[in-house]
Amino acid sequence: MKREKGAAILTALLVVVLATTIVAGLLSSEEIRLKSLDNQRLRDQMNWLGEGALDWARLILKEDLYQTKQVDHLGEVWSIPISETSLADFLKTQALSGNTFSTDQETYFAGHIVDANARFNLTSLIDIANNQNNSGFITAIKINTEALLMFARILQHVGIDPQLAGTVAQWLLSSHQPLSEERDLPLPPLSVADIKTVIPGITDTQLLALEQMVVLLPQPTALNINTASAEVLSTTLGLPIDIAQQLVTERTQRYFADYATLSARIKTRVPSWVPVTQRNIDVKTNYFYVLEQLRKKELIMRRYALISRIQSTYNATNVLQMNNGYPLGLSFDGV
Repeated sequence: MKREKGAAILTALLVVVLATTIVAGLLSSEEIRLKSLDNQRLRDQMNWLGEGALDWARLILKEDLYQTKQVDHLGEVWSIPISETSLADFLKTQALSGNTFSTDQETYFAGHIVDANARFNLTSLIDIANNQNNSGFITAIKINTEALLMFARILQHVGIDPQLAGTVAQWLLSSHQPLSEERDLPLPPLSVADIKTVIPGITDTQLLALEQMVVLLPQPTALNINTASAEVLSTTLGLPIDIAQQLVTERTQRYFADYATLSARIKTRVPSWVPVTQRNIDVKTNYFYVLEQLRKKELIMRRYALISRIQSTYNATNVLQMNNGYPLGLSFDGV
């Protein structure tokens, strides 16, 4: 009987241990499930807030077009970055605060609108036959020879054979030919990094340097001389870097009102300068990047959108791309 009693006690202990293990596992699984649901709720809230921030940025760009028409420069409201700020404090500055937003003290927002036309646009290497208003397939008719020279100087600046500019331009030309069932076209590039397709020897360092100066947009565009860096101005316009830096310094005091103003300022310093035509450099912008960061508790969400802005009766802004993270080479203080 003692032996049977001992066996019963041991069995009971084993049952208790097994039950405890099962309950602990269930509690752990439930905790993980609740944590996952909480994270999903936070992500949904962040996405909702991000959409609101994007709409706000589009409103700023639209209003800017009403106010300044054909000139964009770094002294305008859209170019001022928002360093990380409590969402509740930010809403107070917008006269929208109240008890409704008291729970947003733990949510922080940062953002910046960046001029995409401050960099050389690879799509400008080709002339197109149709304008699809940023949608649909664009058809190339020939290479833009002036833009080709601008891009060749950029390649040389980052340590790549400038002769390869023609290879890249031909690639773009070939990939944007009229669609036909008789032949297969090379895939058009989707990002600057796709340049590896035709320049396989490019190093990561060279690609990073190139992405600081080059962008890929849906349509050919002119470089905005009011927002481009001294490095970009020097290479694209064929100017000594010190002259380009002088121009950047001067435009902070008085931006370039038009193409003629820039040409006159350059000619006084470099009489032998061969002008780049207004077709490829200008003072207005059609494309912008909107960079966002939202932080709540341990969750951080970074994303960017590419926005086109078209001057028309309604001064439309359209979101063309939306992706997580930031494009390579783009960032700002506070993020």
